[in-house]
Amino acid sequence: MKISATSALVLNWTEDELWETPEAQRYFRRLDLSEGEPLLALFSKDEHTMHSHAVSNRKFFMKQQIVRFLASLPPATAGQVLILAAGLTPLSLEIASLYPVSRVFDVDRFLMKAKEKLTPPALANIEFVECDITDVGRLDDGLRAHGFDPAKPTIAVMEGIIYYITTAAFGDVLTYLWGHHVRIAGDFCLKPALVIPEHRKYAIEVFRKISEMVKLDFVTFYSDEEIGKTVSDAGFQTVNFTGMHEVQKQRTANYAPFEARDSGWLKLLSAG
Repeated sequence: MKISATSALVLNWTEDELWETPEAQRYFRRLDLSEGEPLLALFSKDEHTMHSHAVSNRKFFMKQQIVRFLASLPPATAGQVLILAAGLTPLSLEIASLYPVSRVFDVDRFLMKAKEKLTPPALANIEFVECDITDVGRLDDGLRAHGFDPAKPTIAVMEGIIYYITTAAFGDVLTYLWGHHVRIAGDFCLKPALVIPEHRKYAIEVFRKISEMVKLDFVTFYSDEEIGKTVSDAGFQTVNFTGMHEVQKQRTANYAPFEARDSGWLKLLSAG
């Protein structure tokens, strides 16, 4: 199945080895990523290398946060995972395969019906909810219609989406999640001035090229302090930040190409 150029771009920059389960691997192989080739062609070999590490790191982090959360629950406890703005990433299939007693909710405005058709019937613990995540009323209705239980321990993932929504919309989503005692994991883009000079170009250029391709009106950049305040204002008691420097070492056993602590333009966050 062909997918949008931007989704294909991100999946082309995702390390295959991140997906351990046969279900996620088979699903990933069935995706036709050729739609992203015109956008991919706009990037140099150096940019491909850097963005492949950055995207793979953020996906590694999201999976790691979910696994740690579900593994921390008492045996046989059914947790819940909300993957907001899920797109066609194999993450839901990976988690549903690893934790069959837990329920995974893929939520996005588009492609959920198509994704459901590509998902093996055996993974009946995945729910596909088609709605705009920034419309929290419809988000709540959609989740509840698919069996979401606010009383169960839940983690939500906001990967690759915070920079494409306004701070106000992000705050609304956070307030909704905190109201249901949901932990969060996500990533955001640092203001270019906060990144070492030689790496600033990667953030500036990737969003310039994507914006021109899909006619984006804006991209939202943050400092740690700004996004920390937004998360705290929504009610979250703890906010933790992880840089590309740390995740690169965990994923590859080597810091390169993010040797400096402020060398990553994407930053990871977790809050509860």
